[in-house]
Amino acid sequence: MNTMVIDIKTKFHELGVDIPAEKIEERLEKLIVKFKVPQEEAKRSVVNFFMKEYSIPKEEIYASHYAGQRVAPLVKVAEISENGTWVQVRGKVVQLVKNTNEFISQVGLIGDETGVIRFAIWENDNLPNVEEGQSYLFKNIITKEWNGKIEIELNKSSSIDKVHEDLNYYLPLLKVAEISENGKWVQVKGKVVQLWENTNELISQKGLIGDETGIIRFTIWANAGLPIVEEGQSYLFKNIITKEWNGKI
Repeated sequence: MNTMVIDIKTKFHELGVDIPAEKIEERLEKLIVKFKVPQEEAKRSVVNFFMKEYSIPKEEIYASHYAGQRVAPLVKVAEISENGTWVQVRGKVVQLVKNTNEFISQVGLIGDETGVIRFAIWENDNLPNVEEGQSYLFKNIITKEWNGKIEIELNKSSSIDKVHEDLNYYLPLLKVAEISENGKWVQVKGKVVQLWENTNELISQKGLIGDETGIIRFTIWANAGLPIVEEGQSYLFKNIITKEWNGKI
């Protein structure tokens, strides 16, 4: 965090504004430690705060940062595997997810013919809202590792262009026995073998679903707004993500 404090202080010092380091550190710590905001987004938020406080036009402080910036490469979803790289993605918004984080505008899934990936759009970056089922080109977005998975984030340097074409996306329908990797978006069709007693208020239901190849544990989060499933009934679970828990998927 000390490096970020120095960087922010230096940026403003170059513009003739001397901000006490402890004031910068206090705001960074609140965002990163208390609200669990990713470090780069917290840094942007703090910079924006002091820009407004000292009436500094954003063009002045961002001009040097974005000067000569290369155009990020257009990649397929399946090619996204590294943390912290700038890319562009063209695909369809498969799903929007209920969001309770006040710093985030929208969360969802975008997909192309190679797969789907989670995205997050930050609230203070003034980007337009996207619609479920609509296709877009996300420009200058950054990959981010979150809970062991790679996702993409849209921030102040990003832009969103609507694509006037109905793009297809790929989400594999797997047999239970084929589910072996953590952090993969898939579909599963099977019978709810068993529902378990649940005492976690954040979870709606948990149990086992199975097909002719095996059974696997599932969890439905309460804030997902999904319908209740019944024991003994068969379902198609779409847009689900695999998760490693206690050494098992």
